[in-house]
Amino acid sequence: MNLFSRRRGVAIRAVAVASVLATALASGGFAAHAAGTPSPVRPPTAAAAPAPAKDWLHTRGNQIVDENGDKVWLTGTNWFGFNATERVFHGLWSGNITTITKSMADRGINIVRVPVSTQLLLEWKNGQAAVPSGVNTYANPELKDLTTLQVFDHWLALCERYGIKVLLDVHSAEADNSGHIHPVWWKGTVTGEQFHSAWEWVTARYKDNDTIVAMDVKNEPHGKQTESPRAKWDGSTDQDNFKYACETAGKRILAVNPKVLV
Repeated sequence: MNLFSRRRGVAIRAVAVASVLATALASGGFAAHAAGTPSPVRPPTAAAAPAPAKDWLHTRGNQIVDENGDKVWLTGTNWFGFNATERVFHGLWSGNITTITKSMADRGINIVRVPVSTQLLLEWKNGQAAVPSGVNTYANPELKDLTTLQVFDHWLALCERYGIKVLLDVHSAEADNSGHIHPVWWKGTVTGEQFHSAWEWVTARYKDNDTIVAMDVKNEPHGKQTESPRAKWDGSTDQDNFKYACETAGKRILAVNPKVLV
């Protein structure tokens, strides 16, 4: 799916990123903040290049570019819910998934950050995806009897149809509406190693799907020095050192799919 198949030759295709993909590894494959407002890639009178069969995004200096090497502008939003106890997008209890997704594209949104939990990824990995209770099948007849994983895959196909990319975000260890309050990436039965193996599994599952172009390793690890547990950032390999956890996750993700941004 080409991100700009519906917008070739217009200005939105030719400007740099105003998004939140962070640099973590020197080994490459990581997005950086772009500064300023760039000029169009080519003059308006120039012919647009043919759309590539695949459209993974990659970095060039402090810019994110497409398969043709053209700078792209990522205009993003978040859709909460797959990280929560409902394990599915919030709002599907009343709204239609196709209508909502199309409305994003119609407003110029071309990337959606999807929070998930490590617990949910492990359930998917272990074949434990369940039919969610948070879907109104009167409003969403196309989702009737679909599991949470099948709903996600259905939505990815909609994103491809409407020219939207996806940034997957591990928001919390457990499937919990308030899970983001917990300061670290492990909790309860979810271990640090499972955090990494869940990332490897989901990366492998979608490594041929250029709709998912980026992985947000963990939402907002935090905590005060006097608290336990808490996240820190230093040169150690301690369990609570997010620098080490982030580098480890990045290396393991990129070993599976070197084309994604982390």
